[in-house]
Amino acid sequence: KLPTTPPPDATIEGIAGVAERLLRENNLLAGEATLYVEISRGAAPRTHYFPPRGTRPTMFAMASAFTPSDSRTTGTSVITQLDVRWLRCDIKTIQLLPNVLARQAAVAAGASEAIFVRDGVVTEGTHTTVFAVVNGVLRTHPANNLVLTPESHDNADSDGEDADGFAAKLTVGSGNVF
Repeated sequence: KLPTTPPPDATIEGIAGVAERLLRENNLLAGEATLYVEISRGAAPRTHYFPPRGTRPTMFAMASAFTPSDSRTTGTSVITQLDVRWLRCDIKTIQLLPNVLARQAAVAAGASEAIFVRDGVVTEGTHTTVFAVVNGVLRTHPANNLVLTPESHDNADSDGEDADGFAAKLTVGSGNVF
């Protein structure tokens, strides 16, 4: 569910067309690439409340080359950091300062990522989802307001019409047991 009205070109076909054009124009048709798509409520005056109905949502997309890291097979080093982010991490915003500071601490320590811990529980990385095998079961943090999820969590107007932007991350089932 995406409780916002997407721009007319934000269909699967429309996004696929944009992706094909971005890949072609950036010479990324061979090899691996990433596509980043973000949909927001749209451009409106800064008022500290939602834009009026009828404001056209915006869609941003970019493509870039992707070279898989050897750490996919060899593993990598990480550090843990206290999760000092706000309590609505499920809302995709530009408020990334805690993530940037934690990732910088990881780089300074020679690690590739910082894993956030809140009240003794692993939430997520600065830009990654944390998965673990516990007693033979693949697990990650439950989809709730403490982690970024594929859909905004409880993040809509009372009529369910509008929500803030979203970003895809894998979540499955209650407690995210796979």
